[in-house]
Amino acid sequence: MVRLNPIISVSVIIPYYDDFSEAVRLANLAREGVPADISCELILVQVDPAMAPPSPVTSASSFKILCCPNYSGLPSAKNIGVAASTGELILFLFPGLTPEKGSIERLVRQLQIHPEWGAVAGRWNNERGEAEKGYNVRMAPTFLSLVFDVLFINKIFPANGITRRYKMHDFDHCSLIEVMHANDCTFMTRRSLVLDLGKFNETYRFSWFDQVEMCASLSKAGRPVYFDPDAVFTLVGQPLVNRILVQHYRDYHADLTMYVGRHYRSWQRRVFTAIVFLGMAIRLLFSRFLPRTIRIWLLRRYRSYVSDDYIQSMSGSYEDLFNNRRLTR
Repeated sequence: MVRLNPIISVSVIIPYYDDFSEAVRLANLAREGVPADISCELILVQVDPAMAPPSPVTSASSFKILCCPNYSGLPSAKNIGVAASTGELILFLFPGLTPEKGSIERLVRQLQIHPEWGAVAGRWNNERGEAEKGYNVRMAPTFLSLVFDVLFINKIFPANGITRRYKMHDFDHCSLIEVMHANDCTFMTRRSLVLDLGKFNETYRFSWFDQVEMCASLSKAGRPVYFDPDAVFTLVGQPLVNRILVQHYRDYHADLTMYVGRHYRSWQRRVFTAIVFLGMAIRLLFSRFLPRTIRIWLLRRYRSYVSDDYIQSMSGSYEDLFNNRRLTR
């Protein structure tokens, strides 16, 4: 029989954006998923105070409800949640994903059984019950892999080796594995480690690259990050990050360019900035000039997880970024 370390508390941090009731429902599901012998603290963090204020919910009195002082992105919201938390373990859980029975308990038990692990992420399944390959786990990004993403080379030629290695397309997503980068939508870690590593990098204003750097910091500190495919979280509706992206598209590409500047050479950042604007031109052509039937066929053909309606909602953001020619905030 495996002897478990006496972890006694978990803080579940749920950033929310445009639907407080959805966040409350997810918090209640999370509470049910935490083992009965472990105390559970629920923290809801409103990412953008300019969005609709929380609606009255009777059960909300059992939550900590926080709000970012202004919109600063998901890294800031996560850090606000961490600062208010008291649990030994922290689960970051994003709206749009529903935990399947036993999934949260499995993440807790994994960190109990493996005190050397720094973090463990669950598996994000789409509405068809399939793992979202390319978004659950990845290798560390290379310059070319980021270029391929911006220019849609990853979609047009999905078999290319650069994208397949980066997004781990050949990994079957049914194996427990140590990873370089795991999604932050279903991510459990140790509060003490996040604090020791200086929390999430708030110079990023959207999400994703703060998580890339956090996973790298954990691994560098000798506390590996694992992916557990048996801890399943299923997509219901539109993921949180997609909703934020519609209104903060510039932030994502500013983060992307900032990451290139931080981790690669100065000339690569200059080249990459030009590539971003070329990528916007491609997106505008796709969303504005192709017939809808062809767009839908291409989205299915290249296994995009977003719909044509979502692409159309993003069209104005593509145009804004392309016309303004700047990635400053």
